[in-house]
Parts: sequence; C-alpha cells; structure tokens
Amino acid sequence: MPEPVRHDWNLTPAQARALQAELADKVDDRSRLNVTRIHRVLAVDVSMDRFADWLAAAVVVCDLKTRHVVDSASVAEPIRFPYVPGLLSFRELPPILKAIEKLTFEFDAIVVDGHGQAHPRGLGIASHLGLWLNVPTIGLAKSRLCGAFEEPLAEPGSTSPLILQGRKVGMALRTRKKAGPIFVSVGHKCRLEDALKLALRLTDNRRIAWPVRAAHEAANTARREHRVKLARPCG
Repeated sequence: MPEPVRHDWNLTPAQARALQAELADKVDDRSRLNVTRIHRVLAVDVSMDRFADWLAAAVVVCDLKTRHVVDSASVAEPIRFPYVPGLLSFRELPPILKAIEKLTFEFDAIVVDGHGQAHPRGLGIASHLGLWLNVPTIGLAKSRLCGAFEEPLAEPGSTSPLILQGRKVGMALRTRKKAGPIFVSVGHKCRLEDALKLALRLTDNRRIAWPVRAAHEAANTARREHRVKLARPCG
C-alpha cells in the first residue's frame, strides 16, 4: 500500500507548481472503488470574508444511510499562502487538515468542492487531499477549471466528458434540470466511473451534493463565529 504524501507547506508559488507536477504522477486513478460499501464520507470546505486575512475551514462526516452529519470540526486561522489560480490546495489544505485531526468518526471516502485530476497540472485540491490522507477521494466542482466539454442533456444524470489535451480528465454531470452541470473528477484511489457513481449517490435533486452543502454551511458558521470572536473587546 502506498504511503500518504507528506511535504513542507512553506513554499513559493513556483515551488508549489513544481510539487503539483511531481505529485500528479502519484495519483491512483485505476483502483476500483465499490461505492455501495461506502457508509460515511468526509466533506470539506473553506469560507472567508472578503479582504480578510484569515479563513475558516470546516469538515463534516456524513452518514449516507441516515443522511445525517455525525461528526464535524472547524478551524479558523490566518491565511499563509496567497490566492493564486490553480494553487488553491496550498492555501486551504493546511487548515482543513487541522480540522480533520479533531474528528472522532472514521470515514470511507472524501468528497471535495473542487477539482481532482481536472486541473492544468493534474493535481487539484481533491487529489492533493486524497494523496495526503491516502483515502479514496473525488472532486465535485461547481465550475470548470480547464478542458473542454459539450453541455450534457437536460435530464438529471446526463453526462459528457471533460477533455484536456486529448485525455478525459473528468465528467460534466447534470444533477438538476435547468441547472448548470457540476464537474466530477478523480481525486485519488478510484476510477473516473466510480467517482461518477459516488457523485450520483450523493445527489438529492439539488445541483450541489448534500455532503458538500453540509460542509459549506459548517464553514460559513465557523466564519461567522470567528468574526464575532474577533469583534469582542479584549479584557
């Protein structure tokens, strides 16, 4: 079994890009993932106020049978990496990982509001997190970062391939009629067809998968609570 990826987070953007190119070769997009055996998924998200110098990360463990959040944790801390398109994971993963360390429930797979292999260098935040934890991970992004696709049919469940330089790196998936598609990609330790099956299992007639929405709500709550905490007078 491959070891989880570990590296220093104190990098320049140029060093981060070079690391992405190196880590992209380690992504496992061939292992089969039995989606029916996944009972709990971890969903993660980050929220921040405009122009703030800090962000709030939240993680939630979701039970797929009951459709309840069974565990959650959050962290608020200063931003330590600049906003650079394509380098989101270096900005957001350190606080996300700190929040994950606070969880008590285990999980079988991870779903990320972001891209996996559907990334210019093949290593979006979903792949980066999957490699770090060595856990099956999929990316469910609300917008396309790279590649080209044809609009899926209007019927929910319709798909079309996302193609980058002649390679299929993801799928555009219609989850709700008259809503834009989401973009499914392999994060780590699964095939694209399995990532798509898991994405479909997590949809509930809304555009965004319910665990992703739960993580988003938790991150917004953590952001608001930290903003209140900062506004309190000292002493």
